[in-house]
Amino acid sequence: MRKLKYLAILEPSNDGGFSVYFPQFLGCISYGSSAEEAVDNAKEALELHIYGMEKDGEKLPPSDMVTNKNDIEGLTAFITIFPDMVADEMSNSSILKVVKKSSI
Repeated sequence: MRKLKYLAILEPSNDGGFSVYFPQFLGCISYGSSAEEAVDNAKEALELHIYGMEKDGEKLPPSDMVTNKNDIEGLTAFITIFPDMVADEMSNSSILKVVKKSSI
């Protein structure tokens, strides 16, 4: 089972929460009212972003990329995902939706 790990940047927002982005995935952003919630939401955002990229046949950037922390403002966290599990879950949920719709 594949395991990927990417760097997430958490930036404090004015309302006390945290915005999250991934330097390697432009457009993959998230938010949480606490750092813990922000990391949880970022994991889900990354899972769905990578699922979409792979479904579209796009190449993923290398994981575990080392970044110069001097260039980063904010908190950092490495987010680990298992893309094959996400793909299986997405496939199974799509099948359930089709079955439910056809039984109506």
